[in-house]
Amino acid sequence: MLKELTPLASHSNGVDCRHLSVFNLLNYKQYSHFESVWKQCGLFYTKPTDDAPGLLRSKYLNIEEEMHLVHNIDAFSLKTIDSQGFINDCLKSIKHNDPIIVYVDTYYLKGNFYFQKKHMLHTVILADVEDDIFTLVDDTFYQIYQLEKTDFLKTANIKRDDKYVYNYLTFSLKNAKDILETKDFLKVINQNKIYLSGDLKEEQLQKLSNLHRDYPVKITGMNAITQFVKDYKYFETEQEISQEIYYSLYLSLMELANYHYRYFSFLKFCKLKDPDIDELLDLLEDMSQEWRVSSNMMLKAMYKNDLNLFKRMLRKVENIKMNLQLTLERSAIILCKYKYQGDFQYVD
Repeated sequence: MLKELTPLASHSNGVDCRHLSVFNLLNYKQYSHFESVWKQCGLFYTKPTDDAPGLLRSKYLNIEEEMHLVHNIDAFSLKTIDSQGFINDCLKSIKHNDPIIVYVDTYYLKGNFYFQKKHMLHTVILADVEDDIFTLVDDTFYQIYQLEKTDFLKTANIKRDDKYVYNYLTFSLKNAKDILETKDFLKVINQNKIYLSGDLKEEQLQKLSNLHRDYPVKITGMNAITQFVKDYKYFETEQEISQEIYYSLYLSLMELANYHYRYFSFLKFCKLKDPDIDELLDLLEDMSQEWRVSSNMMLKAMYKNDLNLFKRMLRKVENIKMNLQLTLERSAIILCKYKYQGDFQYVD
């Protein structure tokens, strides 16, 4: 029994279930910089079709690439339709004292608040298996579940790309960096500047399209906000907006808040005493808060059916463009000051 692995005692800002599971697992593996590993931050407008409104997104790296970027953590996302093969991998990991992160469906997660209430993709850590009882650690809800094998297989069988699979994450710290250098922070500043500005090469745009296959990327950078506001202005004349639209906007805007805050948290680990980096930190924290307020407006509007909150959200999002422009300018100043000339390389 891995008694040391319990839910995290506290949560930082800008996190979801996956962030927390990774934090806890890396902390368990005694990686001291675990709160700095999430750092990507881009801005894109994704749309299912050209004539339908879309969603703002921030993600441009998969988890393997993000963990490897400057931290050199090797992450492996594994998927299988073979239930027995999945169980065998789980047992092997526990035998080697190597807990794994498992994606689950909350609707089938016995003991969870959303059990038999709502289908929601969630992450937990498989901490132990004993006598066919699977012990799961849930950092989001501060819970520990003990499930029989049939119940574990049911909650772990999730839908990905129109088919049901078992999806789990493992990590190796063999090559991980213990101390980040100035060049590491500059590399991330440069990469996020590119993906926030929208100044992307064809291969980068293609990679984004592959990453967001559900909603293809249509516009990047500052223009993403402009097009988002333009598309949703149409709804200002509506008498009622569906709860589905409100909820989708809530999730999308909260994602932007979280990614901006994680980028802010990453830069706080930088030991340089530099007023320009301090200014960049202030801008990122402000933008994170503005995205979060916009997101919360959509949650309130969903329950109150309040169109005025929707209109206020559009105005607030439009105003974020000023801070975004200042963020790009400050990033350029920092990169110029330190004569950064590196380039981002994708993980092969």
